[in-house]
Amino acid sequence: MKAINDSNHFKQITTYNLSGLCLILFLLIAGCNQQASSKNTAVRQLIESIQNDIPIGTPQADVQEYLDHQQIESSYNAETNQYRGIIRKTSQNGFVIENLAFVIDLDNNNLVSEITIETKYTGP
Repeated sequence: MKAINDSNHFKQITTYNLSGLCLILFLLIAGCNQQASSKNTAVRQLIESIQNDIPIGTPQADVQEYLDHQQIESSYNAETNQYRGIIRKTSQNGFVIENLAFVIDLDNNNLVSEITIETKYTGP
């Protein structure tokens, strides 16, 4: 009879432990989602800022000045007539790092014709 009671006691303890673990995991996930949400808002604002500060038709000299002033890692390729750059570590979740990569295309008059911004993830 004692073995049955011990078994029920173990089941009860295990149930409590699992319930507590589930609650802790839920709170951690909720906290991470809230952090991710605020970081996503900051990333969206950064993208909007780039698009607003370098509108279509911006001269190449102004693009270079903006990138230098903002200290954004980038390079210009004369063959493709475009800037490529990256804004590193816009957010990090554990080992996964989020970066923003962008390409600014210039037309034959060296004016901005298109801006492409993508999120790139790195990690294990």
